[in-house]
Amino acid sequence: TKNFGEYPAYTLTRLANLHRVQGGFDSASYYYDKSQESLRNVPPGIAQASLYFHRGWMHHDLSQFNIALPYLYRALAIRNTLGDSLLIAECWRVIGTVHTGHYLSRTLGLAERFQDNELIILTEINRGELFQAKSNVLASIKSYERALELLTDHPFKRYHALAVYKIGQVFEAAIPIAIIAVG
Repeated sequence: TKNFGEYPAYTLTRLANLHRVQGGFDSASYYYDKSQESLRNVPPGIAQASLYFHRGWMHHDLSQFNIALPYLYRALAIRNTLGDSLLIAECWRVIGTVHTGHYLSRTLGLAERFQDNELIILTEINRGELFQAKSNVLASIKSYERALELLTDHPFKRYHALAVYKIGQVFEAAIPIAIIAVG
């Protein structure tokens, strides 16, 4: 048999990415696993870094931050040895959002445990912003709406205005997408 090097892994990772962006996370995991298998006897390189990066990104999309980080740090380590600044920066960007999501989830858990409504409101607004940046419209609106529900009992006009403004931004961004999808 021919040795195709990293090529099969690239192809399998791209198939996985296609499923990931369409929300087929089980299928994406299957192809990421196959890509990993194809790299078993290949020295760490661009394909392995890409696999780890995209697998970490998938877990980021699923808000599985503790699972995402080890993959992203493995990708970063390989990319550091390769010296590709743009790929390194790409890792840093996603690692930053994973850390943000991780800490927002931890903050929300503590705020709920201590029933600190102001902290819950602020954290839900921040989570809405994170989901909005990830183009997760439904999760973003849910976070902003939860903040608004809590604001009915608390006269924080500034936060109320901010949550309403943020919901408007989500809908403003979503309308052109909906028009394109329909038209």
